[in-house]
Amino acid sequence: MDTPALTLQDVIGLERLKDCLKECLILPVKFPQLFQGSRRPHHRGIMLYGAPGVGKTMLSRALAGELAGVTVLRASVYDFTSKYMVDGDRRLRELFSYAKEHAPSILIFDDIEGLFQRDSETCRRLLTEWMVQFTGLTGLTFVLALTLSPWEIDAAIRKRFSKRIYVPMPDIAARAEMFRSFLSPPHLTAETCPELTTEDYDELAHKTHGFSAADISVVTRDTMMAPIRELQTAKYFRKIVSEGSAGEAAGKFIPCCHDDEGAVQKNVLDLSEKEVVIRRITKDDILQALESVKPSVSEEDLAKFSQFTEDFGSLP
Repeated sequence: MDTPALTLQDVIGLERLKDCLKECLILPVKFPQLFQGSRRPHHRGIMLYGAPGVGKTMLSRALAGELAGVTVLRASVYDFTSKYMVDGDRRLRELFSYAKEHAPSILIFDDIEGLFQRDSETCRRLLTEWMVQFTGLTGLTFVLALTLSPWEIDAAIRKRFSKRIYVPMPDIAARAEMFRSFLSPPHLTAETCPELTTEDYDELAHKTHGFSAADISVVTRDTMMAPIRELQTAKYFRKIVSEGSAGEAAGKFIPCCHDDEGAVQKNVLDLSEKEVVIRRITKDDILQALESVKPSVSEEDLAKFSQFTEDFGSLP
Protein backbone atom coordinates (compact mmCIF):
# COMPACT_ATOMS: atom_id res chain seq x y z
CA MET A 1 0.00 0.00 0.00
CA ASP A 2 1.40 3.43 -0.94
CA THR A 3 1.43 6.12 1.72
CA PRO A 4 3.34 8.94 -0.03
CA ALA A 5 3.58 12.50 1.19
CA LEU A 6 3.71 13.90 -2.34
CA THR A 7 0.89 15.72 -4.11
CA LEU A 8 0.58 16.90 -7.70
CA GLN A 9 1.68 20.38 -6.59
CA ASP A 10 5.09 18.89 -5.82
CA VAL A 11 5.51 17.83 -9.46
CA ILE A 12 7.21 20.60 -11.44
CA GLY A 13 5.69 21.35 -14.84
CA LEU A 14 3.42 18.90 -16.75
CA GLU A 15 0.35 21.03 -16.03
CA ARG A 16 -1.85 19.59 -18.81
CA LEU A 17 -0.96 16.06 -17.82
CA LYS A 18 -1.78 16.74 -14.17
CA ASP A 19 -5.13 18.24 -15.17
CA CYS A 20 -5.85 15.08 -17.18
CA LEU A 21 -5.13 12.86 -14.17
CA LYS A 22 -7.41 14.99 -12.03
CA GLU A 23 -10.23 14.65 -14.56
CA CYS A 24 -9.83 10.93 -15.18
CA LEU A 25 -8.93 9.67 -11.71
CA ILE A 26 -9.04 12.15 -8.85
CA LEU A 27 -12.39 13.86 -9.47
CA PRO A 28 -14.37 10.64 -10.18
CA VAL A 29 -13.06 9.14 -6.94
CA LYS A 30 -13.56 12.23 -4.78
CA PHE A 31 -16.89 13.30 -6.25
CA PRO A 32 -18.60 10.15 -7.57
CA GLN A 33 -22.00 11.86 -7.52
CA LEU A 34 -20.85 14.09 -10.38
CA PHE A 35 -19.96 11.15 -12.61
CA GLN A 36 -23.23 9.37 -13.21
CA GLY A 37 -24.98 8.24 -16.40
CA SER A 38 -23.10 9.27 -19.51
CA ARG A 39 -20.46 10.94 -17.33
CA ARG A 40 -19.54 7.72 -15.58
CA PRO A 41 -15.77 7.05 -15.68
CA HIS A 42 -14.88 5.49 -19.02
CA HIS A 43 -11.07 5.68 -18.78
CA ARG A 44 -10.52 2.52 -16.73
CA GLY A 45 -6.95 2.22 -17.93
CA ILE A 46 -4.42 5.04 -18.24
CA MET A 47 -0.89 4.54 -19.51
CA LEU A 48 1.93 6.97 -18.79
CA TYR A 49 4.93 6.46 -21.04
CA GLY A 50 8.15 8.35 -21.50
CA ALA A 51 11.91 8.29 -21.16
CA PRO A 52 13.60 7.32 -17.88
CA GLY A 53 13.70 10.07 -15.28
CA VAL A 54 10.92 12.32 -16.60
CA GLY A 55 8.63 11.87 -13.58
CA LYS A 56 6.29 8.94 -14.28
CA THR A 57 6.85 7.31 -10.90
CA MET A 58 6.69 10.64 -9.10
CA LEU A 59 3.37 11.38 -10.80
CA SER A 60 1.97 8.04 -9.66
CA ARG A 61 3.11 8.70 -6.09
CA ALA A 62 1.67 12.20 -6.17
CA LEU A 63 -1.60 10.82 -7.51
CA ALA A 64 -1.77 8.43 -4.56
CA GLY A 65 -0.98 11.32 -2.24
CA GLU A 66 -3.97 13.26 -3.57
CA LEU A 67 -6.29 10.34 -2.77
CA ALA A 68 -5.95 9.88 0.96
CA GLY A 69 -8.12 7.01 2.12
CA VAL A 70 -8.27 5.44 -1.34
CA THR A 71 -6.79 1.97 -1.86
CA VAL A 72 -3.63 2.34 -3.95
CA LEU A 73 -1.79 -0.85 -4.88
CA ARG A 74 1.55 -0.87 -6.68
CA ALA A 75 2.76 -3.94 -8.55
CA SER A 76 5.94 -4.71 -10.46
CA VAL A 77 6.52 -7.18 -13.25
CA TYR A 78 8.80 -9.12 -10.92
CA ASP A 79 5.86 -9.80 -8.59
CA PHE A 80 4.45 -12.13 -11.24
CA THR A 81 7.28 -13.26 -13.53
CA SER A 82 10.09 -14.27 -11.15
CA LYS A 83 11.50 -17.71 -11.87
CA TYR A 84 10.52 -18.62 -8.33
CA MET A 85 6.91 -17.53 -8.97
CA VAL A 86 4.95 -20.46 -10.40
CA ASP A 87 1.49 -19.02 -9.78
CA GLY A 88 1.82 -15.50 -11.13
CA ASP A 89 -1.63 -15.61 -12.76
CA ARG A 90 -3.23 -16.48 -9.41
CA ARG A 91 -1.43 -13.59 -7.69
CA LEU A 92 -2.56 -11.26 -10.47
CA ARG A 93 -6.16 -12.44 -10.02
CA GLU A 94 -5.95 -11.91 -6.26
CA LEU A 95 -4.54 -8.40 -6.76
CA PHE A 96 -7.44 -7.38 -9.00
CA SER A 97 -9.94 -9.01 -6.62
CA TYR A 98 -8.54 -7.09 -3.66
CA ALA A 99 -8.71 -3.81 -5.61
CA LYS A 100 -12.36 -4.46 -6.56
CA GLU A 101 -13.33 -5.38 -3.01
CA HIS A 102 -11.67 -2.27 -1.58
CA ALA A 103 -12.86 0.28 -4.15
CA PRO A 104 -12.38 3.11 -4.74
CA SER A 105 -8.98 1.84 -5.74
CA ILE A 106 -6.13 2.35 -8.19
CA LEU A 107 -3.80 -0.40 -9.39
CA ILE A 108 -0.40 0.93 -10.47
CA PHE A 109 1.74 -1.34 -12.66
CA ASP A 110 5.41 -0.38 -13.01
CA ASP A 111 7.19 -1.37 -16.25
CA ILE A 112 4.08 -3.09 -17.54
CA GLU A 113 5.76 -3.93 -20.86
CA GLY A 114 7.77 -6.61 -19.06
CA LEU A 115 4.67 -8.41 -17.81
CA PHE A 116 3.90 -10.08 -21.13
CA GLN A 117 7.20 -10.03 -23.05
CA ARG A 118 8.51 -13.54 -22.57
CA ASP A 119 7.35 -16.19 -24.98
CA SER A 120 6.40 -18.79 -22.39
CA GLU A 121 3.32 -20.56 -21.11
CA THR A 122 3.52 -18.51 -17.90
CA CYS A 123 3.38 -15.19 -19.75
CA ARG A 124 0.57 -16.39 -21.97
CA ARG A 125 -1.43 -17.25 -18.85
CA LEU A 126 -0.61 -13.84 -17.38
CA LEU A 127 -1.77 -12.11 -20.56
CA THR A 128 -5.06 -14.03 -20.57
CA GLU A 129 -5.65 -13.42 -16.85
CA TRP A 130 -4.86 -9.72 -17.15
CA MET A 131 -7.33 -9.34 -20.03
CA VAL A 132 -10.08 -11.17 -18.11
CA GLN A 133 -9.54 -9.16 -14.94
CA PHE A 134 -9.31 -5.80 -16.70
CA THR A 135 -12.47 -6.47 -18.71
CA GLY A 136 -14.27 -7.21 -15.44
CA LEU A 137 -13.45 -3.86 -13.83
CA THR A 138 -16.48 -1.95 -12.58
CA GLY A 139 -17.24 0.90 -10.24
CA LEU A 140 -14.37 3.04 -9.03
CA THR A 141 -11.45 0.72 -9.77
CA PHE A 142 -8.79 2.03 -12.14
CA VAL A 143 -5.49 0.84 -13.61
CA LEU A 144 -2.49 3.14 -14.09
CA ALA A 145 0.40 1.66 -16.06
CA LEU A 146 3.92 3.09 -16.34
CA THR A 147 6.23 2.10 -19.18
CA LEU A 148 9.53 3.00 -20.78
CA SER A 149 8.79 1.02 -23.95
CA PRO A 150 5.15 1.42 -25.01
CA TRP A 151 5.90 -0.01 -28.47
CA GLU A 152 6.68 -3.37 -26.84
CA ILE A 153 3.20 -3.74 -25.34
CA ASP A 154 0.85 -6.20 -26.99
CA ALA A 155 -1.83 -4.49 -29.11
CA ALA A 156 -4.62 -6.20 -27.18
CA ILE A 157 -3.26 -4.77 -23.94
CA ARG A 158 -2.61 -1.34 -25.45
CA LYS A 159 -6.23 -1.16 -26.57
CA ARG A 160 -7.40 -1.44 -22.94
CA PHE A 161 -5.69 1.82 -22.07
CA SER A 162 -8.00 4.40 -23.56
CA LYS A 163 -5.66 7.15 -22.34
CA ARG A 164 -2.06 6.71 -23.50
CA ILE A 165 -0.25 9.83 -22.32
CA TYR A 166 3.29 10.84 -23.14
CA VAL A 167 5.29 12.28 -20.23
CA PRO A 168 7.70 14.60 -22.07
CA MET A 169 11.13 15.88 -21.18
CA PRO A 170 10.99 19.04 -19.00
CA ASP A 171 10.71 22.26 -20.96
CA ILE A 172 12.91 25.28 -20.33
CA ALA A 173 10.62 26.80 -17.68
CA ALA A 174 10.40 23.50 -15.80
CA ARG A 175 14.18 23.06 -15.88
CA ALA A 176 14.73 26.52 -14.40
CA GLU A 177 12.21 25.77 -11.65
CA MET A 178 13.89 22.42 -10.94
CA PHE A 179 17.24 24.11 -10.33
CA ARG A 180 15.53 26.65 -8.10
CA SER A 181 13.70 23.94 -6.15
CA PHE A 182 16.52 21.37 -5.89
CA LEU A 183 19.02 23.98 -4.63
CA SER A 184 16.86 25.45 -1.87
CA PRO A 185 15.51 24.24 1.50
CA PRO A 186 14.83 21.52 2.50
CA HIS A 187 17.52 20.15 0.17
CA LEU A 188 20.05 22.67 1.50
CA THR A 189 20.25 24.92 4.53
CA ALA A 190 19.48 28.59 3.97
CA GLU A 191 23.11 29.44 4.73
CA THR A 192 24.50 27.25 1.92
CA CYS A 193 21.90 27.86 -0.84
CA PRO A 194 23.29 29.61 -3.93
CA GLU A 195 22.40 33.26 -4.37
CA LEU A 196 21.27 33.23 -8.01
CA THR A 197 19.18 35.60 -10.07
CA THR A 198 16.30 34.73 -12.38
CA GLU A 199 18.70 35.23 -15.29
CA ASP A 200 21.10 32.71 -13.74
CA TYR A 201 18.36 30.06 -13.51
CA ASP A 202 17.33 30.80 -17.10
CA GLU A 203 20.94 30.34 -18.22
CA LEU A 204 21.14 26.97 -16.44
CA ALA A 205 17.88 25.91 -18.09
CA HIS A 206 19.29 26.80 -21.52
CA LYS A 207 22.47 24.84 -20.82
CA THR A 208 20.50 21.71 -19.87
CA HIS A 209 18.47 21.27 -23.05
CA GLY A 210 17.82 17.54 -23.41
CA PHE A 211 18.22 16.82 -19.70
CA SER A 212 15.54 14.85 -17.87
CA ALA A 213 14.38 15.72 -14.36
CA ALA A 214 16.57 12.90 -13.06
CA ASP A 215 19.59 14.30 -14.94
CA ILE A 216 19.06 17.73 -13.35
CA SER A 217 18.78 16.05 -9.96
CA VAL A 218 22.18 14.43 -10.59
CA VAL A 219 23.65 17.83 -11.48
CA THR A 220 22.33 19.45 -8.30
CA ARG A 221 23.48 16.56 -6.08
CA ASP A 222 26.94 16.80 -7.62
CA THR A 223 26.85 20.56 -7.04
CA MET A 224 26.03 20.05 -3.36
CA MET A 225 29.20 18.00 -2.97
CA ALA A 226 31.51 20.77 -4.21
CA PRO A 227 32.06 22.38 -0.77
CA ILE A 228 32.56 18.91 0.74
CA ARG A 229 35.24 18.05 -1.83
CA GLU A 230 36.89 21.36 -1.02
CA LEU A 231 37.03 20.32 2.65
CA GLN A 232 38.56 16.97 1.73
CA THR A 233 41.38 18.44 -0.34
CA ALA A 234 42.08 21.57 1.74
CA LYS A 235 45.51 21.79 3.34
CA TYR A 236 44.95 25.14 5.04
CA PHE A 237 42.10 26.45 7.18
CA ARG A 238 41.39 29.75 8.87
CA LYS A 239 39.28 30.38 11.94
CA ILE A 240 36.19 32.53 11.57
CA VAL A 241 36.53 35.58 13.78
CA SER A 242 32.95 36.87 13.42
CA GLU A 243 29.67 35.76 11.86
CA GLY A 244 29.87 35.96 8.06
CA SER A 245 27.28 36.44 5.36
CA ALA A 246 28.17 33.13 3.70
CA GLY A 247 27.02 31.00 6.60
CA GLU A 248 30.37 31.18 8.37
CA ALA A 249 30.04 30.77 12.13
CA ALA A 250 32.39 32.38 14.62
CA GLY A 251 34.94 30.00 16.08
CA LYS A 252 34.72 27.47 13.24
CA PHE A 253 37.25 26.70 10.53
CA ILE A 254 36.82 27.15 6.79
CA PRO A 255 39.20 26.14 3.95
CA CYS A 256 41.51 28.89 2.71
CA CYS A 257 44.69 29.54 0.76
CA HIS A 258 48.09 29.18 2.39
CA ASP A 259 48.75 32.92 2.21
CA ASP A 260 45.41 34.02 3.69
CA GLU A 261 45.56 35.87 6.98
CA GLY A 262 45.23 33.42 9.85
CA ALA A 263 45.83 30.37 7.64
CA VAL A 264 46.79 27.26 9.58
CA GLN A 265 48.03 24.04 8.02
CA LYS A 266 45.45 21.41 8.89
CA ASN A 267 43.60 18.42 7.47
CA VAL A 268 39.82 18.30 7.82
CA LEU A 269 40.20 15.11 9.86
CA ASP A 270 42.20 17.09 12.41
CA LEU A 271 39.06 19.09 13.21
CA SER A 272 36.08 18.10 15.31
CA GLU A 273 32.47 18.06 14.10
CA LYS A 274 31.73 21.39 15.79
CA GLU A 275 34.77 23.11 14.29
CA VAL A 276 33.91 22.67 10.60
CA VAL A 277 31.74 24.86 8.40
CA ILE A 278 31.19 24.75 4.63
CA ARG A 279 30.78 27.69 2.32
CA ARG A 280 27.76 28.70 0.27
CA ILE A 281 27.29 27.01 -3.11
CA THR A 282 28.09 29.21 -6.09
CA LYS A 283 27.05 29.37 -9.71
CA ASP A 284 30.54 28.18 -10.67
CA ASP A 285 29.92 24.97 -8.68
CA ILE A 286 26.83 24.30 -10.80
CA LEU A 287 28.63 25.03 -14.07
CA GLN A 288 31.47 22.72 -13.07
CA ALA A 289 28.97 19.95 -12.26
CA LEU A 290 27.39 20.44 -15.68
CA GLU A 291 30.73 19.66 -17.31
CA SER A 292 30.71 16.14 -15.84
CA VAL A 293 27.01 15.25 -16.25
CA LYS A 294 25.57 14.45 -19.68
CA PRO A 295 21.96 13.79 -20.75
CA SER A 296 20.90 10.18 -20.21
CA VAL A 297 18.29 10.16 -22.99
CA SER A 298 19.36 10.08 -26.63
CA GLU A 299 17.70 11.83 -29.55
CA GLU A 300 16.99 8.39 -31.05
CA ASP A 301 15.02 7.40 -27.94
CA LEU A 302 12.99 10.62 -28.07
CA ALA A 303 12.26 10.03 -31.75
CA LYS A 304 10.77 6.62 -30.91
CA PHE A 305 8.50 8.19 -28.30
CA SER A 306 7.43 10.88 -30.78
CA GLN A 307 6.56 8.24 -33.37
CA PHE A 308 4.56 6.19 -30.87
CA THR A 309 2.71 9.32 -29.75
CA GLU A 310 1.87 10.15 -33.34
CA ASP A 311 0.60 6.61 -33.95
CA PHE A 312 -1.15 5.73 -30.69
CA GLY A 313 -0.85 8.57 -28.14
CA SER A 314 -3.67 10.53 -26.53
CA LEU A 315 -3.48 14.24 -25.84
CA PRO A 316 -3.74 14.99 -22.11
